[in-house]
Amino acid sequence: MRPVGATTVDSSVMDVTADSVGSGPAAAATGLEMVENDRDEVEEFHGEGEVSSQCCGRLSPTAIVYMSAFVSSLTSVLLGYDVGVISGAIKYIQEDFGLSTLQKAIIVSSLNLVAAGGGLIAGSVSDTLGRKRSIAAACLVFITGSIIKIAAQSFGVLLLGRIVTGIGVGCGFVVAPVYIAEITPPHIRGRLTSLTDISINMGIVIGYLVAFGVASTVEDDSGKWRTMLGISIVPPFIILSSLCLLPESPRWLLGKGREVEAFAVLCTIVPTGDVAKRELAEMKTIAGEEDSAKSSWSELVCTASPALKSTVLLGLGLGIAQQASGSEAAVYYSPSVLSDAGLKSDSAELGGNILVGLFKLGGEVFAYFLVDRTGRRPLFIASSSLVTFFLVFLGLTFSASAPAWMTLSGLCLFMWSFSLGMGALTFLVAAEIFPLRYRGRGVSLTVCVNRLTSGLVALAFPLLERGFTAGGTFFLFSIFSVGTVWFYYTKIPETKDRTLEEISAGAAKEASEGDTATALGFAPTAEPGTVDSL
Repeated sequence: MRPVGATTVDSSVMDVTADSVGSGPAAAATGLEMVENDRDEVEEFHGEGEVSSQCCGRLSPTAIVYMSAFVSSLTSVLLGYDVGVISGAIKYIQEDFGLSTLQKAIIVSSLNLVAAGGGLIAGSVSDTLGRKRSIAAACLVFITGSIIKIAAQSFGVLLLGRIVTGIGVGCGFVVAPVYIAEITPPHIRGRLTSLTDISINMGIVIGYLVAFGVASTVEDDSGKWRTMLGISIVPPFIILSSLCLLPESPRWLLGKGREVEAFAVLCTIVPTGDVAKRELAEMKTIAGEEDSAKSSWSELVCTASPALKSTVLLGLGLGIAQQASGSEAAVYYSPSVLSDAGLKSDSAELGGNILVGLFKLGGEVFAYFLVDRTGRRPLFIASSSLVTFFLVFLGLTFSASAPAWMTLSGLCLFMWSFSLGMGALTFLVAAEIFPLRYRGRGVSLTVCVNRLTSGLVALAFPLLERGFTAGGTFFLFSIFSVGTVWFYYTKIPETKDRTLEEISAGAAKEASEGDTATALGFAPTAEPGTVDSL
């Protein structure tokens, strides 16, 4: 028996196919033959996603999109939980294994350094296997790494576990925002893609809470950190059990020549069949202009296309700028930062961690409600400006030996400001600016430089703190942060309320006319929200 909705989808596909082959008896026969030839493929699509098909019969298109975005964004909880829990666990790991300061920094930073490589792998994997299967693969790799960490009896084995886990984190970090951007309509794409960053901060808060709870209840130091890291296995199992409810990306399906399945998915995530046909026609037009040939890394990185070259540079800039302020490193080492500020007990440090995490999450939630109203560009500029201010403030509090509550307040506001734009929107814009043909690898490149920058900053932070003091370290990062304000003000385009196809078409049109800077928003005089700004 065919799943509910299959007949409707097939008849709609016949309409689309007929449009593409013309009219009259011969054309109709050709259209019917094309649909009949694809029938096995449609059956396979519905068969493997039968739960999803049944859910689609009960849920509205909006509900399906929101559910898909929520489940896929949970991959970012994996990174967030690690950021939060390792800040509490590293103290006990250091005592258990007798780690040096450098070994401690390597353990903390290794996950992000390896996630950079995982991000590069993810582009090819997601373009080959599809977005859903790539998310599943990332979860399985993460679980494997977590098991290795729990069983570790030495620095080397623990580092191996961190490396394997980092590969999984990097893959998930790439695929989720791409998947969400590809299934979400323009008017809510900003909010839903920002769910990945909200999930990071949810994971951080959960990691802080788990670290606090475990440290208060488990007596043995070895048992404390193993329990903290072991709980990280729970989120990927939740994701794996929910993936069967999600549709595949229609844009990826179309890119693979699976037009029937792409249209079937569109019928479940847009209001009507007519809208689905229009969406499919627009996607086919852009896909045809971008050429159906498979992209390569050399074609992306060494491109002769001015528009694509500018897009690659913008993606690299987004990845580096987000981490240049040292925000993630400050979260990793917040217990030691708060200890330097005067909070000496474990409970006070971990309690301060939780407060910092809540403020960081609060900034993401605030951005969630603003991004599709104010746009991307204003939030980036406001966020980076506030981050610079609070980095200087933190440097002053340490230099003046201010009370601990002032340093804690500054750290909380620093994290809130970061989440307002830089944290929430980086991978949203990265997923929006790359054309379909290059999107997987393009976002991979952004994630790679982002995780690499984060890992290097995390590796350097404790060494800088020891050499220049905490105050000097924050002053140093404030200088880098000034550069990010300039970058966001002069380089970031406004992509609000535009389909992914419109963004690609606008950039290509302007580049063909020789105005590459304006095509990608590199010209600050371009009016945000217009075709000329893209």
